[in-house]
Amino acid sequence: MRLHVGSVPEPTDFVPNPPWRAMREPSVWIMQLIATPIGIVTSAVLATLWFLIGDFEGAIMPPTISGFLLSFAAITLVHELIHAATHPGQGLTSRSLLGVWPSKLLFYAHYDGELTRNRFIAILLMPFLCMSLAPLLFSVAIGAVPGWVVYVSVFNALLACGDLFGATMVLLQVSPGASVHNHGYWTYWKLTGEETCIVAAEDSDGNREVTPRNASAEEVELQEE
Repeated sequence: MRLHVGSVPEPTDFVPNPPWRAMREPSVWIMQLIATPIGIVTSAVLATLWFLIGDFEGAIMPPTISGFLLSFAAITLVHELIHAATHPGQGLTSRSLLGVWPSKLLFYAHYDGELTRNRFIAILLMPFLCMSLAPLLFSVAIGAVPGWVVYVSVFNALLACGDLFGATMVLLQVSPGASVHNHGYWTYWKLTGEETCIVAAEDSDGNREVTPRNASAEEVELQEE
């Protein structure tokens, strides 16, 4: 796993030429503008469910500003690590990176390789499922949990707004069984088995040699694992 500061880096071994198709998606700021209301509604619904059917005891919110800031950092880190753990190789290969994009106020876990559509969606949704939904279901099934678990569950639902928006975009635009690949921030997809273009070399003038080959996302994931 690598660490990165700045915009999502573009891969050196991927060219988004046909048959790769660009997914229709907004810029970072527009995405955050659209996704934030989704996060607010989701966290509000989750908080309501906690008070209606959940079982918890003790204080919910951190008592101090410093406690809130520390909890924000911890929740964000665990959130991104769960994303990375869902990558091929459980986030331990050089293709996985954790990053922060200060100018966009964005934290991210990025996989620099080809993925199946379902794996891509799972990566997006896993922090919400593990940190927000699972604790509520556990509370309903087993019994009382500490109040801070409610805080983590609800606050993480707010942080997952971009993930929920992204997963919805993929479900609406990308065909089942397709392969997905990021080129920096932007997302591309193709039907599995379609000929793809791999950069084989780059000469001194910066001209890239492109070699076509057939490879499924499953093959790529197996190679990474």
